[in-house]
Amino acid sequence: LFGALLRKEFQRFTGSATYMLNCGIGLVLLLGIAIASFFIGDDIFAQAGFANNGLMVFSTAIPLFLFFSTLTTTTSVSVSLEGHALWILKTAPVPTTTILSSKIAANLLLYLPAQLVATILLTIRFGLNVQYALFLFLIPAAALGITTALGLILNLAFPKLDYDNETRVIKQSMSVFLSTMINILLTIVFSVPLYVLLIPYAPFFTLLAFAYFLILDAVAALLCYILRSWGVKKFNVLPA
Repeated sequence: LFGALLRKEFQRFTGSATYMLNCGIGLVLLLGIAIASFFIGDDIFAQAGFANNGLMVFSTAIPLFLFFSTLTTTTSVSVSLEGHALWILKTAPVPTTTILSSKIAANLLLYLPAQLVATILLTIRFGLNVQYALFLFLIPAAALGITTALGLILNLAFPKLDYDNETRVIKQSMSVFLSTMINILLTIVFSVPLYVLLIPYAPFFTLLAFAYFLILDAVAALLCYILRSWGVKKFNVLPA
């Protein structure tokens, strides 16, 4: 059942150009900047201070990874896009938690592989140490978990089921607006520890980065708990 729901989410995503453009633009930008780094001369990177400085590359790449991979999420519209067909999901013999989990998994499966590929490309391009490469993937991945769950919470709080054009849902709904604005703010907030902790206390980078990763994971877990409690109740009372 979970697999069928997940396929349904991907079919909806790939079947709509508007949906792909608005919720998948981060994928293109994320991979694009990683690939573009191979075409920029070493002398330019040296002038920017990147040459032989893994921490500088890490501290520059992290905000970009955060911004591109969390700017838009499929979860901020995935409930609304069910529209008048929501009754099919609500009457199906599938637990609500499974339905919500499939919507979260769809966004994660879109962006996590892109984050991994971008991390590998930058690691190769700049010869990053294992610690930088590891947390270059883990920190944005944890942040992605937060924004993915948050997008679904916002969509459940502000659903737009009675639409006549999916473009109005994807571009003009309250949940998309709030999700985008909050995610931009979170990118700034999540980037602050880089400059107040990780860079000034570089000798303790691994310990601090791991602690930061655990904090982000804890926030993501809290949001998932909210979805499993409030989110399930909210979904069950939505008009079908």
